[in-house]
Amino acid sequence: MRTFVLVMVLLGVAGIVQMRPSPSRMMVGVITDIEPGRWITIASDQTDPHGFRIEIALRNGTRVDGNPRDLRRDARVQVSYAAYGGGGFVARRVIILPDDPRR
Repeated sequence: MRTFVLVMVLLGVAGIVQMRPSPSRMMVGVITDIEPGRWITIASDQTDPHGFRIEIALRNGTRVDGNPRDLRRDARVQVSYAAYGGGGFVARRVIILPDDPRR
């Protein structure tokens, strides 16, 4: 009986640990595609324009710093995002950066 109780407690703790939010990751890049209010695709500044791209979902809770109308193709952004259960990514915060003077 003690073993059963111990196993149940361990399973409960494991379930709680899995429910905690995943840590945020950060990426700076340029928006290459956008579906306003739904998702953005970003090409990382660390790679060439044809390199690493990531599609990030936008949610009601996504915080956008800057004018939301500036969230457009070719805009430079810094995105804080996390993985979610469906195998994708969801934006927690999007900061619209000033245009890069090198472009």
